[in-house]
Amino acid sequence: MRKGFTLVELMVIIVIIGMLAAVAVPKFRKAAAKKAEIKRTELHQSAVYGTNDVKKYYTATVYSENGSVIKTFTIRVPKSTIIEPNN
Repeated sequence: MRKGFTLVELMVIIVIIGMLAAVAVPKFRKAAAKKAEIKRTELHQSAVYGTNDVKKYYTATVYSENGSVIKTFTIRVPKSTIIEPNN
């Protein structure tokens, strides 16, 4: 009985790992770029509004009389202006 792997088996494993990396790396880079863009936006907003508070995001949706969506707004509010209810 032989122990170990043949060259073909090792090459198949390397090809599979390469294919997985070819799919994963671009998705990772896209996610990292999006995260950096969000961070830049938050830094810009904190510079403009003069606050370093973490923002909370609220979504408001306007509906027509028949129930269809007319418009959706995303509102960013500085954390220091939000009053949380005491439970």
